[in-house]
Amino acid sequence: MAALPAVLVLLLLTAGLTVSLLGTQSPVSFLLGSYVVVWAEVVALAFALSIFHAFGRTGLLIGSAATFAVATAAWILRGRPLPPTFRPALRRLRAELADPALAILAATVVLVIAWAVVLGVTTPQNEWDSLTYHLTRAALWVQQGAVSYVPDVYDIRINGNPPNAEIGVAWTMLLGENDRFVWLPGLAAVLALLLGIFGIARRAGLSPPEALFGALIFACLPLVVLHASTALNDLVVASFFVAATFFGLGRSKSSAVGAGLSLGLGFGTKISAPLLLPIYLVVVLVARRRRVAEQVGIAALGVALGGVWYALNRAHTGALDGGMAAATGQIPGRQPSLIVTRAYRLLQNMVEAPGWSPFSGLFLACTVVLAIAAAVAYLQGRRPASLTFAAAAVIVYATPYLLMAEGHMIGLTWRAALAVAGRDAPAGNLTSFTLRTDSDSATAWYGPIGALLVYGGIVLAVRTAGRRRPLRLALALAPLLFLVVIAVGLNYDPWRGRFFLFPVALAAATWGLAHRYRALTWAGVGLTIVTVMLVLVGSKTKPLAFRQLKVDATASVFGKPRWRVQTWIRDTDGTAAVVRYFENHVAANASVALSLRPDDYSYPYFGEQLRRTIQFLPLGAPVPANVDWIVEAPGHDVPRCAGAWATTLETESGFHVLRRTAADTCPPRPLALYGAESRRANTAGATIASIASTKK
Repeated sequence: MAALPAVLVLLLLTAGLTVSLLGTQSPVSFLLGSYVVVWAEVVALAFALSIFHAFGRTGLLIGSAATFAVATAAWILRGRPLPPTFRPALRRLRAELADPALAILAATVVLVIAWAVVLGVTTPQNEWDSLTYHLTRAALWVQQGAVSYVPDVYDIRINGNPPNAEIGVAWTMLLGENDRFVWLPGLAAVLALLLGIFGIARRAGLSPPEALFGALIFACLPLVVLHASTALNDLVVASFFVAATFFGLGRSKSSAVGAGLSLGLGFGTKISAPLLLPIYLVVVLVARRRRVAEQVGIAALGVALGGVWYALNRAHTGALDGGMAAATGQIPGRQPSLIVTRAYRLLQNMVEAPGWSPFSGLFLACTVVLAIAAAVAYLQGRRPASLTFAAAAVIVYATPYLLMAEGHMIGLTWRAALAVAGRDAPAGNLTSFTLRTDSDSATAWYGPIGALLVYGGIVLAVRTAGRRRPLRLALALAPLLFLVVIAVGLNYDPWRGRFFLFPVALAAATWGLAHRYRALTWAGVGLTIVTVMLVLVGSKTKPLAFRQLKVDATASVFGKPRWRVQTWIRDTDGTAAVVRYFENHVAANASVALSLRPDDYSYPYFGEQLRRTIQFLPLGAPVPANVDWIVEAPGHDVPRCAGAWATTLETESGFHVLRRTAADTCPPRPLALYGAESRRANTAGATIASIASTKK
């Protein structure tokens, strides 16, 4: 446990020395550059140690100390350059927080971050994708001592996805000797996003208070709040692209290096990252801070640095994405009517109020508070302030109705767009609009404040003037530009909101324009607080169960056994019974073979201390002699001697847990003896597009 903070200190010191060598001038550049360098060191050391199968605790300790020694020597030889001074920036920040609206937002962000730490430390991870492949692949790399392809995977995403975020997760597993700190990469990404949005806003010509307003609002959006305590990789990839944009808007050589390195880290984090490149290029080219050839060169550097895993995918599978697009049903139809429909469905998803119900009363309560503030200001003779609070109260009260109107307008314009194109409504058309209220890390978007500011930010940017106006417009339009990219490049599914983190972060760099209008400022503060409260109380994966705020709130995750929290959203298909059995009856150091279907949970079988040895059983393969336990998914039948294994658990859904009782010497059955359905279920490349019907 002590190794984790020690290595974190070494990483931060190494990054600080390295960035000081590059001569950064501003605190934001220094901090964001240090963030990027830390991640570059984390990834580079992991790959270097993996060559020798030395990716382990000792290797990380020695590698971190060695890189720190090299950075220190270089720093001394270069004359011990100092980092930029932080005192003026801290004085300005203190002055900006004298604004009550900014102070309240800052306090809300601090509480969000603190709550993410509490959730991360005190409760196990329980997001669907985390337990299916994000945490699984990190634990397997720890087990095999190398970041590399894992043999015989049951879910193609374990190997196909680029690894950078999960490499950071694996570091926390190795150094913390458990999985209690796997959320650290995501929370660090939130802090980097705050810095990056602030820095981009300043480079777009916004004042410090305006830049701070947009950054603080972003940190309180539902998707950010829900992901901050998880091991998901979406915040991490967004942070790299935001850092790349910040550095790409600079003029120095060190900024060019920072932009290329950040892009490389982004490409190496998520398979969808290449879809973000057009948005990055639009923003940096519109800004005209560098020649086009330079910006293209920076992008090419990023592609080269981030292409390692894509090359590995090509070598193993013949496809740059590891075959995931075909396996997950992500090859879209290109007919114009289908593209238009996908775009409008995404627009429809953007209109939401996570955690809200007509009986929650929080919107009304916020309206009342603002109305009281208006009345007090009026009685004190402060008429402008009274009008400001009154207008803010009206905006907050009207927000649910504005969202409903926005959703219905999307449906009407979709039908008009198809009529203009001369097309009938295609298959998979829009359903009647219903305001979505799920507070779910998988399906949430950006809540009421995000839905309003995405469009409001465009209007505010249009109303500005000056030479940086094109940059502000490009930033504000980023979510809608990316919506076109997604509609053309991918099939629709309800989990696309997370892909928009980077373009929404760019748009948030313009949201500070609302700070120029005090009614909008206070309405934004009120809506932000209401949204955060509703999101946390109504969280699908980790609810608080405050029925005073949400009458249909479920039970809280606190005080529940690990198995219960891990299967919180998957307690009806037999998974919970199996995970519970393992927690209570299987030794912490057992050797386990898993015969699972794509999208089944696999991570819980490692245990909290990650001491169990896990391997996957391909179809028809014999059970290795060192295996003590087998988990069979429904429809699976691992070849074995009847007398060598005892069934210790059988669920109604068809899961089996088997314990070895004797040596297993029976030969494996030929693959042809298995039915077609069983063969499909055991194939890692089998389609997992059907998961839409199970993630509810």
